Amino acid sequence: MILTSVLATLWHMLDAKRRVVFVILVISLFVAGIFEMAGMLVIFGFIAGLKPHPDTDQRSGVVSRALHLFVDQPLTDAQYALLGGLLVVAVIVVKNVQSLVVRHQLSRFLANLNRRITETLFAGFLVAPYTDLKSQKHGQAEQVVRANMEVVSLCFKEAAQVLADGTLLVMVILLLIFIDPWLTLGAALLFGVVGTLTFRVLAASLRSKGREEMRARQRVSQYLSEPFRAVIETRLRDYRRYYTFKFRAALRDQLNLQRRRQALARVPRSANEILLAIAVTGAVIYVILSGGDLSTFLPTLAVFGFAGLRSNSAMSRINESLQSLRRRSEAFDSQRQALLRIAPRVFQDEVEVEAPTTYLADEIDTGGKTEMSFSDKLTLEDVSFSYPDSETPAVDHVSLEIKAGSFVSFCGESGGGKSTLLLLMMGMVRPTSGRILCDGKDVQQHIRAWHRQIGYVGQDLWLSSTSVRNNVALGIANPRIDDSAVERALRQAAAWDFVAAMPQGARTGLRGGSRFSGGQRQRVVIARALYHDPRVLMFDEATSALDAATEKLITGALVGLRRTKTVICVAHRLSSIRASDEIFVMRGGRIVEHGSYEDLIERSEYFRQLANELEKATD
Repeated sequence: MILTSVLATLWHMLDAKRRVVFVILVISLFVAGIFEMAGMLVIFGFIAGLKPHPDTDQRSGVVSRALHLFVDQPLTDAQYALLGGLLVVAVIVVKNVQSLVVRHQLSRFLANLNRRITETLFAGFLVAPYTDLKSQKHGQAEQVVRANMEVVSLCFKEAAQVLADGTLLVMVILLLIFIDPWLTLGAALLFGVVGTLTFRVLAASLRSKGREEMRARQRVSQYLSEPFRAVIETRLRDYRRYYTFKFRAALRDQLNLQRRRQALARVPRSANEILLAIAVTGAVIYVILSGGDLSTFLPTLAVFGFAGLRSNSAMSRINESLQSLRRRSEAFDSQRQALLRIAPRVFQDEVEVEAPTTYLADEIDTGGKTEMSFSDKLTLEDVSFSYPDSETPAVDHVSLEIKAGSFVSFCGESGGGKSTLLLLMMGMVRPTSGRILCDGKDVQQHIRAWHRQIGYVGQDLWLSSTSVRNNVALGIANPRIDDSAVERALRQAAAWDFVAAMPQGARTGLRGGSRFSGGQRQRVVIARALYHDPRVLMFDEATSALDAATEKLITGALVGLRRTKTVICVAHRLSSIRASDEIFVMRGGRIVEHGSYEDLIERSEYFRQLANELEKATD
């Protein structure tokens, strides 16, 4: 059952101290139920004592008995109304204050727990292996974190709602048993049978409607996004009618299914209210026909009627919470598996999980403070790498050396392993076999020190919706940004002229980079890689969006830096590799040729073909 699964998961996530707090909160819910019961008792006890018995002049009801403990003499109507009313108000105030405090504390407890879970999951993704982040096993990291904030929080909230309303329901039943056990058992049997039958009849239909609604929602999302993602094709082929028809139909289905599901969800509450009205009416008719004293039966009937309404509300909320949990059962299980994989530390109790892996797993410099000098060479010793679920290695037994201060390039067929080899050299992925050494040190064992040496520009031209300054100095708080370093990096990336011409220069705000052309965006991204003045610059087809003149400026600047920096480039254009000290040609995950441009042109037929293709790309 999803409720027990959610509660068990919640329990496993609590340490000893939080478990004690949670148990206290659950006990407090039972106390709130007792106060709820006391509130009903005093209200109807107060009503029962308004009229003294004509023969004994004694008042009945719990309020009268409570007042008798403090006042010996009989109370007048005015005295009873005043003192009894004050007692009723006091009990109701205490009941509501206690209920509000408990609900608030429980909500706060669950909110803090969800915050801790979400923060731990976020931190887990930040150190997760690169291949895990890029795989679709758990979806995109940001989507999983957002879903955790919504799904896990909502499921915990719904489970807490079931606990709270369940305790209220139990206390109401105990009160009614105390007042009239046989009437209570009869009513419980009647409502239980009808409620169970109603629930069983509706449960399958509600689940079915929920699944259909989810599929309709997915279709709405599909037909909403497709025409705008492919807006050019949509207009060229005039697909407007197709998408309008599909979107209208999917939206209609979603809203109709949502309306039907909501209508079905209201059926149990309506059925219980009808049943309650029938039961009360039947009880009154029975008392009258049997010749009983209706005046003595009215207080009991009033208590049962009021308690029935409260119970009906509680049962309706419980039903809605359980249906909500059922609709989200698959999403909750998916989030639980993601937490077990990425952030098992949130589970305080013993759970069977594999030891989590992080990109820092092999690091022996745990503090990440030791500097790694790159003054000699970067060495790859028989390095191979295979992606998960792939039978063919992306990089296959590669051995090479890159001298410090050199400018080297990698070229080859698409899918030949160039980008993967760059990821291996950066330490983003761990070799399946072999080692990567920087001046004789394994980069995986000094990964953070090695990362501080690298500036990287990839094919993704992502810019945040902040200022140019913040994009160049990404991840650095405003007061700590070195504006002279920002300007230097922008100049080196041939971006300073157009940035300086903007309204506020480098402090001009962006809208996801929408102010810039593709080439301008790429130059800002290159400036980001240059901001920290790294010793190693790695480019993965990073000049593909630049015009020939700008690419020539940047390539010339990179060539000028090779005395003080090592430049490693995956080539997209011929002009990017002509000036390389050494070119490595890859094919099928292997290095098949290497040498200078002139040497390879002279002796390698395969490289001459690649060069012709790169020449066409440049043109």
